[in-house]
Amino acid sequence: MYIYFKNKIALVTDGAQGMGLDTAKAFANHGATVIIADYNEKQAQLAATEINNLGGKAIAIPCDVSKESDVKNTIDQIINQFGRLDAAFNNAGVQSPATNIADLTTEEYDRTLNINLKGVWLCMKYEI
Repeated sequence: MYIYFKNKIALVTDGAQGMGLDTAKAFANHGATVIIADYNEKQAQLAATEINNLGGKAIAIPCDVSKESDVKNTIDQIINQFGRLDAAFNNAGVQSPATNIADLTTEEYDRTLNINLKGVWLCMKYEI
């Protein structure tokens, strides 16, 4: 274990799989307690368990970053449980289907912007 983040609290959104999970593991490997925030609560729990089984420290919090109440509740829970947040990787994002712009639905456009842009803004708003 490295100690770059020893005794630090790190949040990773969309941390239950892929690049988010790899980042969560790296934070844990460097000594941080990791909060895995993901819309898929079951997958987030599995990821936290995996990190804990590897000797790290992690918890899972269900969070849809496109919903302000979810983001606020996530940050409030972190502050209430740990007293602070030291680092964050606002990783949650989606890709809309490859299509001609004229064929993209308003719903898909809104979903993409709400997660990829609004979600990062909401996270930063409450993290700061």
